[in-house]
Amino acid sequence: MSINQYFLFAFCVLFFSCEKPQAVGNSASKNLGIQYVDSIYNVRLQTPNDSLGREKLLEVASEYENRGLFIESKQALEEIFKRATKKKDTLHQAKVYWYLGNVYDNQQKLDSAFLCYTKAEKLYNLTKKDSLNWGRMISYKAGILYNMGISAESEVQTIRALNILNKSRNTRLIYEATLRMALNLKNLKEYDEALNYYDKIPGLLNRLENEKYNSNRIERSWLSYYNNMGNFYIETNNYLKAKEYLDMALSQEYVESYPKLHAMLLNNYAKNSIYSSSQNQEIIDSLLSTSLKIREEIDHKQGIIGSKIIIGEYFLTQQDTLHALKNFNEAYILSIKYHSNYDLLQSLELLSVNDKENKILYTEKYHKVKDSLYELEKATRNKFARIAYETDEVEEQNTILSKRNSYLFAGVLFISLFTILIFIVLRLKIKNKELMYQQKEQNNIQQIQELLLQQQTITVETKAREQDRIAKDLHDGVLNRLFTTRINLEELKTDNPLKKKRLIEELQKTESQIREVSHNLHKNLFSQQQDFSLVLENLVLTQKNPFGTVFNCSINKKIKWERFNIKEKTNIYLIIQELLQNVNKHSKAQKCFVFVLEKENSLLVRVHDDGIGFKKNQEKTGLGLNSIKDRLSELKGKIEIKTEKGTTVISVQIPIV
Repeated sequence: MSINQYFLFAFCVLFFSCEKPQAVGNSASKNLGIQYVDSIYNVRLQTPNDSLGREKLLEVASEYENRGLFIESKQALEEIFKRATKKKDTLHQAKVYWYLGNVYDNQQKLDSAFLCYTKAEKLYNLTKKDSLNWGRMISYKAGILYNMGISAESEVQTIRALNILNKSRNTRLIYEATLRMALNLKNLKEYDEALNYYDKIPGLLNRLENEKYNSNRIERSWLSYYNNMGNFYIETNNYLKAKEYLDMALSQEYVESYPKLHAMLLNNYAKNSIYSSSQNQEIIDSLLSTSLKIREEIDHKQGIIGSKIIIGEYFLTQQDTLHALKNFNEAYILSIKYHSNYDLLQSLELLSVNDKENKILYTEKYHKVKDSLYELEKATRNKFARIAYETDEVEEQNTILSKRNSYLFAGVLFISLFTILIFIVLRLKIKNKELMYQQKEQNNIQQIQELLLQQQTITVETKAREQDRIAKDLHDGVLNRLFTTRINLEELKTDNPLKKKRLIEELQKTESQIREVSHNLHKNLFSQQQDFSLVLENLVLTQKNPFGTVFNCSINKKIKWERFNIKEKTNIYLIIQELLQNVNKHSKAQKCFVFVLEKENSLLVRVHDDGIGFKKNQEKTGLGLNSIKDRLSELKGKIEIKTEKGTTVISVQIPIV
């Protein structure tokens, strides 16, 4: 990296490094003691491990970095990384690498910073959720590569960053990448392409002004732009254009507010004047001395070395070799003192050419330093390439491992689901068989019960017909004969009228008795049509259980059962039977009473018991209620259950059509 290249980069960085992650508070917080920051960190360590808590810890880590407490900052970042890993928070893992890269960058551990930015880039790319910071990390990597003099690779990374950042509309980051792209292309001697990128910078700075960006940073960036353009045209031998841009910079009223940049502008103006021979000696002397004075006042070591070299070059143009060598030698000594390798190489080159007495010595040193720097650049380039390669390799291995784990998980999941599916199918088949068997058994029971009920009905009807026949025989046969006999007896003449009268009276009594028997038989026939009540009564009264429950019932005799067909009567019978079974199985009741009555065109069945009742969840699942509900659905009826400890009332209501 040449001295000019270094200065261009240095003032480019003035803008690049102005944006840092937010710290604990505003600038006033920097006046707080370290103990206060430690106390904030300890308090925030107790907060929940959520996204907000991790963000607050990042603020403290940034505050440590701002105070130069790099060890504390790294310790805080390691803790945040552990927390983010525990929660599988990839975005905060990436952010930790970003902040850690900043820490290493501030410590000039550029290889470590490059590695951290690379890891952050990979994580941001993996999530696809934060393209802005993905582009930012690539841009930061490109900046480190530029700083190390690896312009070709820096150009590649900067193009990648711009492709992403242009979609984000983040003007500041786009500006940084565009400026770096111009500088890279200039270093690679691709001047036309470099100029294309330089031409984009004024528009970006105007956008930043419109976005109300920090005015001091905007001013510094404009001065940096003018200075970079001046250097560009000096390098391409267009001294008039160079002077135009340097004049614009030095004419700004705020230029003296930025002494480091002011000194550089004066130095470059003098250099342009020397190369173009456009100014007299006094003006050039004034420019160079003023620039050096400013740099000495602000103790800008790198700038002082640069001034010594350009002053020496100026003395050469004035044929003053003695003063030229004096300045070159001072630059050489300062370069060794401040470990400025590129300035050392340039000062040795100038000394080897112009110091005739020590030409061999300086030439040997020059080649030795040049070879060392070449090997250093080569090693650095290889090191950064290796970091990128190894990071990609680790990422690829992680991807392969992740895929293997995914395949393994998918296989285990498939086998598990297949096993569960087989188990469910087998269980459903078994359950289906059980249900079919239960249904078949239930149908058989119902058919038997229907047959029994039908047989009982036939028996009752047969009995009724027989009673009707006997009643008719008595009324139409026996009674008529007795009547005829009595009439004939009344017409019969006898010597004993008193005896005749008694016989006639006996016949009349017999007629009355037979008529009463006939009427009673007919009346009983009418009541037999209601014998389903007797069936239900018999069902209730014949119940027995281990609790010794006493069963009673009350059935309204006025219910006209002929309105119900055999199937409906069967369902009513089985519903009451199931309700009684519940009492027998679960109630532990001492008494149970069954009411059957007709109310508002509905048949109402109520079963009361004084047992223990049952839990609410049994109302939905247990006690055979599903069977009752199925039968009620056929009858379009409904059931209501009220239970307390000591009393249970189950009411069934069936509409009468």
